[in-house]
Parts: sequence; structure tokens; C-alpha cells
Amino acid sequence: NKIALYLCIKYQCDKSQTIVVHEQIPITYSLVIIGPNDTIIHERTHSCPNAHFDLVEHLLDQEDLWVKDLLKVKEEMVMSEEEKISFERAIKCYMCEIEFSDSVVKCRDHSHSTGRFIGAACQTCNLRRRKPTYLRLYMHNASKYDMHFIIQAMSKFPNRISNISVLPYNGENFRTIRFNSFQFLDTMAFLPSSLAQLSYDLSQTDHQYNILRQTYLSQFGIEPILEKGFFP
Repeated sequence: NKIALYLCIKYQCDKSQTIVVHEQIPITYSLVIIGPNDTIIHERTHSCPNAHFDLVEHLLDQEDLWVKDLLKVKEEMVMSEEEKISFERAIKCYMCEIEFSDSVVKCRDHSHSTGRFIGAACQTCNLRRRKPTYLRLYMHNASKYDMHFIIQAMSKFPNRISNISVLPYNGENFRTIRFNSFQFLDTMAFLPSSLAQLSYDLSQTDHQYNILRQTYLSQFGIEPILEKGFFP
């Protein structure tokens, strides 16, 4: 008979270390803020080492300059006689086109920043267009990538950052991050494809790229900036 001897040895490691083999440093960002009628009201593209620090600092500066005032402005609605008649005659919501009835309330939808009457809307659509208390900033695949840099940058401005709110997927990935007047959202939650694929799909349509044509990037032509390359 053969006898097998199994020897188990437990090792204790009194030293451990982490070797960094790869480091990614943000060097460029493009920020475009869209206002009414799809017009750009603020734009900044900047390149520098640790660009995420500059981005958060720039947002905080803009918050003091105009974002706070924009979010708190609430102009009273002004309607002309023609608009009052148009509202009374409206039989369906101008957004979702549902017909008004006893159960579907007709509301006067207007711009909170200008007071201009927009149209007759159902109560559901009107509530969706409530004046926001924060500015939404969208980044693609942010929950798994960009938001880590945003959190890192937030730590650089402890005296200027407040009202932090995080909605996580898990301990490492975040659905949204909110602080001060800003909320960061991941467009991957709404458009689950790569930027290259989304850009290609859009290029196969008759889309006019009205917002993109307003940016300084338009001087390079539309085709080059639709491809994955140097531009954020």
C-alpha cells in the first residue's frame, strides 16, 4: 500500500506593495451648456494636466457668476389675448398630444426664465417641465469612468463643495452625483452603446447637428469631429 503525505505550509507576508503599471490622467474636457431653443449659452474646452480639477473649479466659478441666478429666476407668465384664445381652444397637449378631458387637466405651460407662454399642456407634461433646482451635466459611461475623476476633483475644493448626494450602483460605480447646483448623469443609462456606434448611427440619418455646428469645433468640418479621435 502506498501512503501519500500532504504537507500544508501557511506563509505570512510581512510586506505588501502595489505597483502602478498604468495611470490615466485627464488632459482635456469640453463643456457645452444648452439653453432654450437648443442654443449654446456657455462653452469651454480646455487642455491641462489634471483637467478634471479645472473642470470642477470652472463649474464652481460659473455657479457664482450666473448659474445660481439662472436657477432661481422665475418670471411670471405673460399671455396675449391671442394666446389666451389659443389656450381655451386647445383640445390636446402640445407635447404628448393626449386629449384633454375630466381626467386630463389642461395647464398653461410657460418659460420660467422669460415668462413667455408656450402652449397648452397636460398636467403630467407640465410637471415634467418644472423649473430645475440644479444643472444636469451628461457624460457618456460616466458611472464606470468619469465620475471617479469628478469625485477626486471634488476633494480639492472642500470649502466650496456642499449638498453632496450620490446614488450608487454599487461601492465603486455611481448612477448620479450631485453637489451644489450640479448633477452629473451617465448617458449610457439612456443610450447603451459606445460613442463610436452612436455617432455612426446618427450619421446615417438626415440629422443637421444644429448644436454641434454652434461650437468652435465646427471650423474643422462635421465629418472629422464625428469620429473617435482627439476631441472629447
